Amino acid sequence: MIWENLVVDRLIIHEVHKRNIDRKPVAASYGADLLKLGSDGLAIFADRVVSAIGSHSQSMEMTIKKHSPGCLIEKVHGMLGLNDTDFINTSRIFADKLTDAQIAINLPGGLLIVFDGSVGASDRRLIGVIKAETHSGFQRTDNLTAQFVKDLFLTPQAKLYKLGVFVHDGVSSERNLPEGWEITVFDSLMTNSNRDGAAQYIYESFLGCELPSTSSRLNRIFYEGTRKFIDRLDAPPEQKADYVSGLYVYLKVNQSKTISIASFADTSFPTEMRDSYEKHMRSKGFPSTLVEKNLTEINNKLRRRRLSFNRNIQLVGPAEAFEEIVTIQSTEIEVAVGEGKSERRAATSIVIQGNMQERE
Repeated sequence: MIWENLVVDRLIIHEVHKRNIDRKPVAASYGADLLKLGSDGLAIFADRVVSAIGSHSQSMEMTIKKHSPGCLIEKVHGMLGLNDTDFINTSRIFADKLTDAQIAINLPGGLLIVFDGSVGASDRRLIGVIKAETHSGFQRTDNLTAQFVKDLFLTPQAKLYKLGVFVHDGVSSERNLPEGWEITVFDSLMTNSNRDGAAQYIYESFLGCELPSTSSRLNRIFYEGTRKFIDRLDAPPEQKADYVSGLYVYLKVNQSKTISIASFADTSFPTEMRDSYEKHMRSKGFPSTLVEKNLTEINNKLRRRRLSFNRNIQLVGPAEAFEEIVTIQSTEIEVAVGEGKSERRAATSIVIQGNMQERE
């Protein structure tokens, strides 16, 4: 979605409250009138929205769930073309739905801003909603003193807010909902390496959408699921290290543009392990089909390998180097235990091709 020419037409504020200690919801407080920000205020508000929703690291397009009677996308569609009075009244549904979605008593209340407008060269209509938590600050006054302001929100420094923007294609009717609508969600908790960090109560329970099965997310599921499978194997440490090394090479070095359960299992695990690996990966939500290789969410995890031993001794290096020049084997060594006696103890033999480059 390209967020050019975003224009905000109307907006209204409601307030949602934190649940009582007995977990009972507190009814939302409704705003009575549209905000009158003026052209400058509306432009700044639109700029805040674009800055957030256009952030590739903290926003993403999501999949709107299948339509059901009374769902949020039905209400959103119904807001297209409403007059001001009906827009104000209908917008209260957002506050009610967020109040219902905030089940945990530790979730804070906040201001809920509902707005409409348009975006793009074809002026596609949009309905947006922001949950903003307030913070305090100071305001400069005319005589160079300062006034304490308690309830600031949506300042450039404010990170504690969540935003969802529904955009209509201008053609599709209510009959085929959610067809014709796209939604992009911004969450300050979301990161490039963890899209799942977004607050589930916002995007799923409140906005009625779900995380898409993007290739970058599936690549992360593949990596994490395979690592967990290897960690749980009843196998010697050096064998597990070989499997992990194979995973790094498969993802990082292999030039294939796709990944799959079958291809990794065939090249990395013995025949008797492949069925259990596939069953494990399917239980993690990874499909049996080919998936485009996209390491965006796991690049940091693939950058370095680290082996840890007793007494905090570690061996760290690039995954490719581990594969090419490092050999690890379990062994036993004779250890003196005093009074001329000795005993056999487990040990790890590490052979690195090449000379030592530096000693600290």
